[in-house]
Amino acid sequence: MHMRIYKIAVINLGSTSTKIAYYENENCLFKDNIVHTARALEGFSTIWEQFEFRKQAIEAYLKEKGILISKGKPLDTGGELLKTASE
Repeated sequence: MHMRIYKIAVINLGSTSTKIAYYENENCLFKDNIVHTARALEGFSTIWEQFEFRKQAIEAYLKEKGILISKGKPLDTGGELLKTASE
């Protein structure tokens, strides 16, 4: 019998960083902290305005690790920002 593998990217948005962990089932394959400089964030008034900026940083980081997010798969930040990868 083939066991299904659940791939989970956990994202926690901080004021100047994005914490990320990647799991396959209950196994954490990696976790890290993507730091955003104050200069990079100075043009944004709210976390909502940072969405595209942080999404690109997350996607680039995951791609560097060999992980590609499928369009239409849910991304949960553990907070109020719940989007799909295609948004």
